[in-house]
Amino acid sequence: MDDTIHVPVSEGNKQKNNGSATVWVIAILVVAALGYLVFKQANRSTAPTVGQQAGPEMTEMEKSMVDAGVTDDASAIDVQTAWLDNFKSIDYTYRGQLADVAGGNASGTASADVVDGAYHLYASFANLPAPEDGYFYEGWVVRKSPFDVVSTGVVTEHSTQTVNAYLSRENLLDHTFYVLTLEPDDGNPAPAGHVLEGTLVQQ
Repeated sequence: MDDTIHVPVSEGNKQKNNGSATVWVIAILVVAALGYLVFKQANRSTAPTVGQQAGPEMTEMEKSMVDAGVTDDASAIDVQTAWLDNFKSIDYTYRGQLADVAGGNASGTASADVVDGAYHLYASFANLPAPEDGYFYEGWVVRKSPFDVVSTGVVTEHSTQTVNAYLSRENLLDHTFYVLTLEPDDGNPAPAGHVLEGTLVQQ
């Protein structure tokens, strides 16, 4: 004879148990969703953005340029495409090699001088990736003390070369540090992510 006592489960207890299981499932789903959002936000905060280095830290020059304002060169002269060959042929007094600071293998040279009373700057680049839609490359010359930043304009293509040519009635030879940045086309005049940097040295 089976002496086991069977306790009948009421409909109320069944509903209570089902309700508890549902609450646990919802709680687990909420915790999982919150965990995913925290993980996604953490990854987003560490990903490089335009205006930041692809490496672990921005360069010292990039930090300085982010904090500084950009000087508007009222003496700048619009460079005509027909003049670019003349820029290339000048025997510049100040020259420097440009090194990739963004983790790529781009390189370049920058040169500057005052010719016929006008400041000339000419930079050319190699292995520079084509910018994505909505971005462009821009050049800058920097004077470290007192700190000053002047834009040398948007990079252009000329005779199968990527170049940055700049002309001004103001002598900027004391701006001996050259920077190439990758800029978002958002109307913000401030420098963004650094790609190439280098010092122009008097020869």
